[in-house]
Amino acid sequence: VYSTRAPLPTLDLRGDGLTAVARSYGAVLGADLPVRDAGLVSLQLGQLRLITNERHYDVPDRSPFATLLWRDEIIPNRLTGEVYTAVSLERGDLMLRTRLLWMLSDALLLRLGLDGFEGRSQGVFGQFDDRDRVSLELNWSI
Repeated sequence: VYSTRAPLPTLDLRGDGLTAVARSYGAVLGADLPVRDAGLVSLQLGQLRLITNERHYDVPDRSPFATLLWRDEIIPNRLTGEVYTAVSLERGDLMLRTRLLWMLSDALLLRLGLDGFEGRSQGVFGQFDDRDRVSLELNWSI
């Protein structure tokens, strides 16, 4: 995703809006914990780092983040709930995603979701602060 409001991982080279892709590397440390029979709690901590000698106005060279996922069957083999959040620890912005998955039959899956975004307009998630969304999806498998 490219945005002029949140130029990660691109760099504004001359301050005139022209950008170039910046090389980066990252590391993630995670743990998955089983919950009941089919549930899961997953925590990840990580950091993305830009590889550049140049420093630019609003592009941090490090971007630490955390994610948390909870998934569990509400009704076994029928209804599953899921909550996922990702937080940019440097900028304080976040995304919260909730999902309900309902197996109507062996071939039909109904998915209802809500994605919420919060933070400053320069943030990875904050740039979408006014674009929260609701989704409804029907999957048919043959």
